[in-house]
Amino acid sequence: MEERPRLAVYWASGCGGCEAVFLDLGDRLLEIAQNYEISFFPLLCDTKLHSVEGFHDGAVDFTLITGAVRTTHDVAMVRTLRRVSKRLIAMGACSQLGSVVGLGNLTSAAEIMHTVYDGSDRSGKMPRNVTLTASGSLELGGITEWVRPLDSIVPVDYAIPGCPPEADRLWEVLQLLRTSLVGDVELPGPGAVLGARDGTVCEECPLPQPEGPTRSFFRMHQVAPSQELCLLDQGLICSGPATRGGCGALCPAAGAGCRGCYGGPPGIYDQGARMMAALAALAGTGDGEAAETKEEQLRKHVEAEVSTLVDPVGTLYRYSFPVSLLARLGQEEDES
Repeated sequence: MEERPRLAVYWASGCGGCEAVFLDLGDRLLEIAQNYEISFFPLLCDTKLHSVEGFHDGAVDFTLITGAVRTTHDVAMVRTLRRVSKRLIAMGACSQLGSVVGLGNLTSAAEIMHTVYDGSDRSGKMPRNVTLTASGSLELGGITEWVRPLDSIVPVDYAIPGCPPEADRLWEVLQLLRTSLVGDVELPGPGAVLGARDGTVCEECPLPQPEGPTRSFFRMHQVAPSQELCLLDQGLICSGPATRGGCGALCPAAGAGCRGCYGGPPGIYDQGARMMAALAALAGTGDGEAAETKEEQLRKHVEAEVSTLVDPVGTLYRYSFPVSLLARLGQEEDES
C-alpha cells in the first residue's frame, strides 16, 4: 500500500470558522481520511501535544495552522509544529494576516484584560496561568502583548487566504499538496498564496465597475443596495479594489461589500492604504471656492468623505491591521 502523506491541523486563536470549512467539504472529508494520515488534529481526533513533541524533525508532510498567534501557548505550539513539519501553511485570514483578532493591537494586552475582567461583572477576578489541583498543576498560557500573524513567529511556506477560505479552494489545495508528492505536479516556491488568484475581487464581481464620485458613506442597514450599480457608487464600503480575488466575489454579488478577508493583491503591502487611495480616487472635487487650488478642493472633499466612514481602521484594516505598515512600525518602536 502506498504510504500516505502525513497531515496536521492546529487551531490557534481564532473563531473556528476555518475548521467549519472542513465540514463544508462534505463527503470529501472522507477522502481526506483516505488520502492522508492524520497526525494531529485535536478538533477531529484524540491526538495529544506530547505525541507531537515526540515527532522527529520533518515527520509531518503538511501542517495547516488556523487562527492568529495570541497566547504563549500558541507560540509554543506553532514553534513545535514548525519543527516537525516539512511544509507549514497559514490557513485563513487570522493565521495569514492577524485578522479581526489583530484589532486588539489597537490597545494593550493589559487594557484588554482590564476591560474584560475588571470592567465587567466578573468581580475583578483575573485568570491564573497556573492552577493547583489534587492531580497536579494545570497550566494555561497568558496572552501576548501583540497579536501576530503566523509568519512573524516561524517561517511559513504557503498561505490559504479567506475568512474562512472557500471549501472548494481548500479542497483544491489539499489535492495539490498530495499530488505534489505522488505525481508530476510541482508546488510553487515558498511564500506563495494558494487557493486564490492574482487579480482583485473587482475582476470577479458581476456588478459594474465604480465610476464615482462618491460623496458620503453609509452603513449596510441604512441602504437597500441595488444590483445595477457598484456598491461604492452607492456609498457602501466595498474593499474589492484592494483585495485579492479567488472567492468569486460572493459578498458583493449578494449586496454586501467585500471586507477584504483575502488580503491585498500581489504588490500591495498595506491593504488599508490601498483602499484609502481607491476611495480618494472616487472622491469628487466639487466646485469649491475660486481661490482654492484643485489640491485644496480634493483634500476637503476627501476629508468630508472619510468623516462619514464609521470606524475607518476597523473597516479598512479589518483583516490586515497587524501586518500594516503603521502597526508594524509601532510594534518595532515599542519593542526597541
